Amino acid sequence: MTHKPKTDPRLAQLRVEIGGRLMKLFLSRQEALGRVIEAKEEAGRLGVSGQAYGQWLSGQNAPTLANLEAIAVLYDVHPGWLAFGWEPRTGEPPTPAAALLPVDKLPEVIQVARAGSPRRRAKPG
Repeated sequence: MTHKPKTDPRLAQLRVEIGGRLMKLFLSRQEALGRVIEAKEEAGRLGVSGQAYGQWLSGQNAPTLANLEAIAVLYDVHPGWLAFGWEPRTGEPPTPAAALLPVDKLPEVIQVARAGSPRRRAKPG
């Protein structure tokens, strides 16, 4: 009998927090456009499935690091804010995301990245 490894509750909380920040971006985009948009529309802009995007919004799953970067670029937000809620200081030049990451958070970031949906590979042929 095999058993699933226990998920660290901190990772589950992190997924929920990322989902909450993504939901804020999604809702503010609707407000800016002045119309209701569907999650699958935003998913298409990111090149992911509507199901994946919906799971990110709900905190059921976390985007991969590559998808976090794509989301940050799409919505013009700092990846550190999207991933951890860090607010960059205003009036200063942009800091590379890696410089904002405290060394003690690196294992957590790696775990979240590994917990994200794997990209599907095209079948040869």
